[in-house]
Amino acid sequence: MKHKLFSMSLELTWRCSEHCIHCSIDNTQNFCAEDELTLDEYKKILDDAAKFGVVRILLTGGEVLLRPDLCDIVEYAVNIGFVVDLYTTGLGMSDEVFDRLCAANINSVSFSLYGGTAELHDRITGAEGSFDRTLKAVLMFSSAGVNTVIKSVIMRQNFHGLKKLYELGRRLKIDVNVSPKIYSCHDGHCAEDYRLGSSHSYKAFFSTDSLFKSNGSRDFVNPKIALPAEGSLCFAGRNSLAIDPFGGVRPCVGFKKAFGSLRRESLANIWAQMKCFDELNRSILTPRCQACPLTRFCRVCVAELYDDETKTFRRCSDEFVMSHGLANLWEQEDLVS
Repeated sequence: MKHKLFSMSLELTWRCSEHCIHCSIDNTQNFCAEDELTLDEYKKILDDAAKFGVVRILLTGGEVLLRPDLCDIVEYAVNIGFVVDLYTTGLGMSDEVFDRLCAANINSVSFSLYGGTAELHDRITGAEGSFDRTLKAVLMFSSAGVNTVIKSVIMRQNFHGLKKLYELGRRLKIDVNVSPKIYSCHDGHCAEDYRLGSSHSYKAFFSTDSLFKSNGSRDFVNPKIALPAEGSLCFAGRNSLAIDPFGGVRPCVGFKKAFGSLRRESLANIWAQMKCFDELNRSILTPRCQACPLTRFCRVCVAELYDDETKTFRRCSDEFVMSHGLANLWEQEDLVS
C-alpha cells in the first residue's frame, strides 16, 4: 500500500553509554537532555500516531536506558494499543526497569553485540566491560520469557568474529540478526572505513549468515528465500518514519536531514511531504536501474542515495560490491531461474 504509515522509530536520545566506532551519530557532540522531547510530547506523538493507524513502535537511541521516563513511554504506548519493540545496549539496566519492561508486555527487546567475545565487542564499543553487562541483560530478558534478539553490524573491524557471534546465539538459543548496512554520520562523515570492501567479503558474509540460520533470515538475506522485486526500495518514507530526540521527522534513522519538526508542524503535514518517495520509486529509481544486471540483488539504501536538495537519487557509489556478493552466492548455489 502506497504512503500508508504503519510503523515509527522513536530515537528517544542520542546520548549513549558506548562510543562505537561506526556509529552514525556524531558522538563528539554533547547532546543535552533538556533539549529532548518530554514525556508529554511523546504522549502526544503516540496519540497522533494511533490516529494515523500506526501499528508498531520501535524505541531506540542512542541508549534508551538513559531516559528516566523510558518505562512511562513504553507503558503509555502499550496501553493505547501499539506493538512495542525496544533496542538497547542493556547498560544501566536496573531491577526496577527490568521488572516494569517485563510487566508491560512489550513485543521484543533487541541488544547490540558486535562479536562473540568480550575483547572484540569492547574494542568496537570503546566501553570496557560492555560485553559482559550487555550479555547479562540479554540473559535476564531471555530467561523471563521476553522475545530477545541479538543484533549486530558487520564491518571490516569485526568480520573475523562473525562465526563466534552466531555460535553464541546458537548456544543461548537466541536469534542473531546481523546487517552489513552502515550509515554515514549525521555530520556527513563517510562510513567507507567500516564497510566490507569487496564482493568476496559480502559473499562470505551472506554464506555465513545462511549457514547459521536454519529458519530463514530477516532483513539481509538468506539467498534461498525470494528476492525483492526489481527496483524495489525499503519502506522508509513510504510506510515508516523515524523521529529524532528533538522532534525532527526523518524517513528513517539513517537520514541526515529532517523533513520537519513536530515542535513546529503537525505529523500529518510532515508525512504529506514524504509522498515524494512514492513518486521517486516509480518514475526515477526504477528506470535508472532497469539496465543494471544486478537490480535483482540490489539492496539500495535510500538514506545514502537521496539528495534532499534535488529530491532525486544519486547514482550508487559502492561499485555494487554488496550486490555482486549476493549474486555470486546465488549463482553458486544454482538458484538462478
